[in-house]
Amino acid sequence: VPSDFGLDSKEYPSFREDPVSGRPVQLEVIELAISNPKRFTAICAPTGFCKSVAALVMQKYLGVRGVVLTATKGLQDQYKKMERYGLTDIRGKDNYECQTEGTCREGAMRGCPATKGAGLGCTYNHARACAKASVGLVSTNYAYWIRAAQGIGEFGLLILDEAHVASEVLGSQLGMRLYETELKKYNVSEMGDSLGEWQDWVKENSADIKQDMEVLKAGLKLKSKRATKAQVEQVFRLEAIIDKLDKVRDAVE
Repeated sequence: VPSDFGLDSKEYPSFREDPVSGRPVQLEVIELAISNPKRFTAICAPTGFCKSVAALVMQKYLGVRGVVLTATKGLQDQYKKMERYGLTDIRGKDNYECQTEGTCREGAMRGCPATKGAGLGCTYNHARACAKASVGLVSTNYAYWIRAAQGIGEFGLLILDEAHVASEVLGSQLGMRLYETELKKYNVSEMGDSLGEWQDWVKENSADIKQDMEVLKAGLKLKSKRATKAQVEQVFRLEAIIDKLDKVRDAVE
């Protein structure tokens, strides 16, 4: 029963059963996943199956660090409700409030003093440290996992909730779109379609773009008041462009 794994017996008196056949389908799925000798197990579980309980029980039974990935914040919020049973939630910097003003992403851009040294005074850095230190189940989303998983350690169990969207999310993270309007300041109107030509252009111009961003950041750090939304978005746009150019630089045909 769920209480054998530390879950509240009143909230979870037993594992879910099929309402028609009465089969203990939730327990069957858990047993299949933990006993399958193959590396991957695919499970089709309907809405209302309570996958958060199944994921938590799998991790506790196997006794390894586990991470469950979701495609949406709403679904991740459902898993977050299991924090009282040892789950740790981690998300991107935009989801944490900076101790100064705005989000932790904005605070990092402005040089928030809480990020100095070990940086554990930062709300986001503290959450990431908790996720890295967790020996139980960690919940995050596909985008964070792809971009920042190295910061939360290694895992022995990986659970993909809504796995059918995993390839789409991976493709969107690996791919990118560059628009002429983003780079019009840097003379791209005569560029062709050759990857090599673009890579040469990146080598020649990326330093100028990065310098523009650092100048903007330095200006915001010197301001005593919170940066305006337009100023923050300008820095974020340059960061996004630099990330895209890095992908062009590292791409292979």
